[in-house]
Amino acid sequence: MQAGNVGFLGRFLAALLNDGQSAGGRILSPEAARSLRTRPFFAERAPEGFGLGIYVEEREGRVVLAHSGSVP
Repeated sequence: MQAGNVGFLGRFLAALLNDGQSAGGRILSPEAARSLRTRPFFAERAPEGFGLGIYVEEREGRVVLAHSGSVP
């Protein structure tokens, strides 16, 4: 199952990192973009977890976002 092409995924990533804005225009609200890359709860001594569909990890003082590529 194909969820999107490389061009779309690139625009989505750019928007995710830029509060919803990509070169082609706004595709997410700023609130939605922040929600996707923010863990809904924080567990002390557990620097990793999931935002809303995106894996979020704190590594050496930086936030790392990841996705396995799988689609449910």
